[in-house]
Amino acid sequence: MLLSHKTDDNKEVYSFEDIAEVSVPRSSTIQILLRNGGWMTLYSHKAEKIRNMVERYCVEAAQGGHEYVRAVADYVTRESTLLSFRENDIIRVVKNRNLHLDKGTQILNKH
Repeated sequence: MLLSHKTDDNKEVYSFEDIAEVSVPRSSTIQILLRNGGWMTLYSHKAEKIRNMVERYCVEAAQGGHEYVRAVADYVTRESTLLSFRENDIIRVVKNRNLHLDKGTQILNKH
């Protein structure tokens, strides 16, 4: 199984399924152990918050069944029941049986 791959612009890409463990040995250091035995060290003054976020996403990835989409355009609304987002935001799709929208329903029409 390939755990990482190079993109067209030569960046290495990892998925949350590739992560075996995340630790914060110092207040500004994050260490990520990969399932292939490799590891990464990152430095940030928000190390604890980043670790918590990565761990949460790893748990969700292990549970499976979550679908994510990337916004292709900005959508800003003042309506409290609608979601505002920016182009390239990653959005988790939450299934709601009370809504009767088909997958792929267009909610933003540009004229």
